[in-house]
Amino acid sequence: ENVLLDMFSLQILNEFDVLNKVQIDQSLLKKNPYMATRYLQSAHPSKHGKTSDDGRSIWNGFFKARRALWDITSSGTGATYLNPATSKEKRFFQADSRDVSYGFGRAVVSEGIRAALFSEMLHKRGIRTERTLAIIQTENGSAVNVRAGKNLLRPAHFFGFLKRNEHQSLKDLADYYIEREQVNGNFPDVAEDKYTTLLSVISKRFARAAAVFESEYLFYWMDWDGDNILMDGGIIDYGSVRQFGLFHHHYHYIDGEKMSTSITEQKNKAKQIVQTFAQIIDYLQTGNKKAKKHFKSHWSQDLFEQVFQVVFMQQTLRKIGFEEFHINTMLADVVCYDEVQNFQQQLRYFEKAVAARKEHAVADGIMRDAIFCMRDFLREFPAFYLQHERFMSAPEFISMVSSDYASQIDRAKYRRQSKRIENLQKTYLKILEFYCDGFQITLPKLLGTLKSRVAIINQEDKLTGHGISHLTDIIVKEKSRLSNDELHSLIAGVIDDNTLNPEYTSDYGDFHVKRSADVDKLLDWGRKKRDKFRQTI
Repeated sequence: ENVLLDMFSLQILNEFDVLNKVQIDQSLLKKNPYMATRYLQSAHPSKHGKTSDDGRSIWNGFFKARRALWDITSSGTGATYLNPATSKEKRFFQADSRDVSYGFGRAVVSEGIRAALFSEMLHKRGIRTERTLAIIQTENGSAVNVRAGKNLLRPAHFFGFLKRNEHQSLKDLADYYIEREQVNGNFPDVAEDKYTTLLSVISKRFARAAAVFESEYLFYWMDWDGDNILMDGGIIDYGSVRQFGLFHHHYHYIDGEKMSTSITEQKNKAKQIVQTFAQIIDYLQTGNKKAKKHFKSHWSQDLFEQVFQVVFMQQTLRKIGFEEFHINTMLADVVCYDEVQNFQQQLRYFEKAVAARKEHAVADGIMRDAIFCMRDFLREFPAFYLQHERFMSAPEFISMVSSDYASQIDRAKYRRQSKRIENLQKTYLKILEFYCDGFQITLPKLLGTLKSRVAIINQEDKLTGHGISHLTDIIVKEKSRLSNDELHSLIAGVIDDNTLNPEYTSDYGDFHVKRSADVDKLLDWGRKKRDKFRQTI
């Protein structure tokens, strides 16, 4: 504990302190300086990235493990001059000033715990994300949230140099990134120009990220400036991440005067990031910076579309319950590929169904309610067909998938869609029959296997973003009476309950052995309460 506090319980000595000659105990000063990184951010007053934007965090350095290098950063260490408040007000701020919005240089414990819960759940599901290394609560109630990732560079780090036409700096950064990824084993052997390979890697990574986010109903405010996402398409900041139980594709997050993208708009924003990298790579190779519009039909855009479609279909087959090593074999067959695509389109029709109620305000934005939980269909259909050996009727189907958002008018409208409901089930069964033929298994046996897998993958009481926030509030409230081991045990238990992965085995070891009666009570309470939030944001 003392080592962690000595290493990470830091406050930066910033410009305000220097200008105002704030007295500092010299024995407390660390030997080496720390670094806050600059990158382009469209919401920042500086449109060239000169004064943005690690506004309250620092890069501590890196940790060298046997197989990889890990970047370590700390958020909440005090205000830097890269925060938006400095540019807007033309003055520096104290570390914990609350004079203006975006000037506060501290973090809070609840923000760190929420990010830890969210990121670990997504990590266990195979979604790329930064990880939480430590959360340190200070005496005044604020926190330093320490994060780790194998490479914490963002597209926006590149885009600032591009905006300012700094060719050499851009080249140095690209070379550094490629070398770092090679050290970590995340970059292919280069047989051609390394920058062309870099563009290919980026296209695939962002296509995969966009497809996974959309398939998982994961709202992530992705914009063209790439300031809110990692270079591998991983999640960097959980402040505006929302996990939905339904496909709320009309939801927009509002931050001040700016409105976010929606879930379905994320794909085009990811494509724009790839388009900007096509512009960067051409600039590096030719020394001549062309306008971004010239790369709208670039080969990297076609590659993005191809990978997006394949990954989206892989995600669909996973939600049906198929195992990883069978999915690619299935999609390699043209007939099966077409059937999966057909099923996907029919599934999306019901996922996108919205309530008669018009768009309305919610706590952090605006939305129009989705009304059907199609994960319920994917979870319940194998057991239904195994028992009844027939398709669901339209009333049975609508009754099963309707959420609390669906009014009687909404339900009646879609009960009349009996042909669509039947075709959805027919196409689903065709995919299963293809699998049975290819892998020599009977339909009843396959349905039995899928039944147990989809109960986990499409968990009935799946924890949504709202539920995570609620559990975070409970943990913050209760943590003062829990030991560190009990607190870790509680967090490990919440994560284990929500991996949605049939292959997952816990790697939290002794924390489960040490679980106390208080922790078990809190976990049971959380399991009962979270169903309330299953279909909410």
